[in-house]
Amino acid sequence: MSTDTPTNPHYFDPTQFGLTEVGSVPHRDTKDIKSNKFGVGFETLDRDMFYPEPCYPQLAKLGARWARIQSGWSKCEKEKGVYDFAWLDAIVDGLLAVGVQPWMSLCFGNTLYMDDPAFPSAVGYVPMYYGDQVIAAWDRYVQAVVEHFKDRVTDYEVWNEPNIGNFWQPKGVNPEDYAKFVTMTATSVRKKLPGATMIGGCVAWGGYATPFLKKAFAAGMAEQLDVLTYHPYRDTPELAADVEIKALRSLCDQYKPALRLWQGEVGTPSIHGGHHDFLCENTSDITETTQAKWAIRRLVMDQRNGVEMSSYFHCADLDKATYYQSFGKPLKPVMMGLLNGADYSPKESYHAMRNVCNLFDEDTKLAHLFHVVHYNGQFTDHKKPCDSKFAMDYAVAITGSFERKGYPLYTYWVPNLPVKTYDAMRIELMVDPTSQKSIDEPVLIDLLTGKVYEITEFIEQGGWWGNHFACNIPLTDYPLVVTDRKAL
Repeated sequence: MSTDTPTNPHYFDPTQFGLTEVGSVPHRDTKDIKSNKFGVGFETLDRDMFYPEPCYPQLAKLGARWARIQSGWSKCEKEKGVYDFAWLDAIVDGLLAVGVQPWMSLCFGNTLYMDDPAFPSAVGYVPMYYGDQVIAAWDRYVQAVVEHFKDRVTDYEVWNEPNIGNFWQPKGVNPEDYAKFVTMTATSVRKKLPGATMIGGCVAWGGYATPFLKKAFAAGMAEQLDVLTYHPYRDTPELAADVEIKALRSLCDQYKPALRLWQGEVGTPSIHGGHHDFLCENTSDITETTQAKWAIRRLVMDQRNGVEMSSYFHCADLDKATYYQSFGKPLKPVMMGLLNGADYSPKESYHAMRNVCNLFDEDTKLAHLFHVVHYNGQFTDHKKPCDSKFAMDYAVAITGSFERKGYPLYTYWVPNLPVKTYDAMRIELMVDPTSQKSIDEPVLIDLLTGKVYEITEFIEQGGWWGNHFACNIPLTDYPLVVTDRKAL
């Protein structure tokens, strides 16, 4: 990963802010992180879209403790009543061996029982629309999967993005039918594993799917679930993120307050010209760096909003087979991976996510500590005032606060379009010192590069303010962190 600050316009130049590098975010192997709230996408192996084996050594160091996989009915049952789970065994065991817990999406049809799917993997074709015999075959298959993996996998999701036509065939999207299908599948799972964690919703576009979820909940879906998942693809990851969580949480509280929220799938491309370019404005400006910025903004935003688990799609680029959805039209490769499809080397997004996974681990807890970005230095008598003219598109920075090992941890950034480039701006950060431990060795952490810098101007404001100010520090369009060096 290039971290040559002066030549990469997406990184700030520490010399412009008088910052001295004093270290980097400590990295541990995934197994050595007791727990965190991050996962990766490991889907599409039912269609052989990437090679899993080169991914395991990289996942062993990434730090994400979860991975979403798909069960692949069409790949498991190629002869009626005969199940071959060898390929899926290799995936589950490969993930567990490096400290990653798989959760399994039970999804997609099987051309042994359906004559109209557009291609052999029958993506998006729903068994309940093919009569009692096919429903019975789905029931047998689900029970066989759960029986086979019950000692290794306990979390099962029902289907994928049932609120869009790409994944709900051959009839049109129907939330009431999805609720019935969830009930049917959850019943099959619990026959073999009564204590299974049942996951559902898995809706495309996240909060935009609230009307679909309301109807599915009203039809009884919530009663079957332990976790609600959503897929909030956006060009700007913060778009509607706050209200989205509040709306989904309110919906869960109305029907089943104990429901937990997982952000189950979201990502963005690292190159121009692949599938999902539509997620980015100014698509010709897509780079590994814009992807990395997008990824850590999404992951930190999820932590700020108290999401229980946040998954990045995908572990690797999906370019080893032609990508199809249910309509049968070949699509461009999905170049959203943390790893390059060509050689499975880490992209910048991998390194950036590794920083997040290691910093936001079991020792970091969400806290509500007041802090705010100031642009003009109006609260301190500072010889180096903040920039008087704001060079970015928005005037308000996003902030989020945590505690790590008892020390306060403050994040802040500007939610501009990640594909654009902005000069870092000089600001001061006012923080509330009320925490278990005070900051006496202030540092600035760059989550994009993992570098840690000493903050030399950390000023205490007396009088009734009683606050501290980290002065002469950069504001960027990706999360920076102010904390105590002993928190690392």
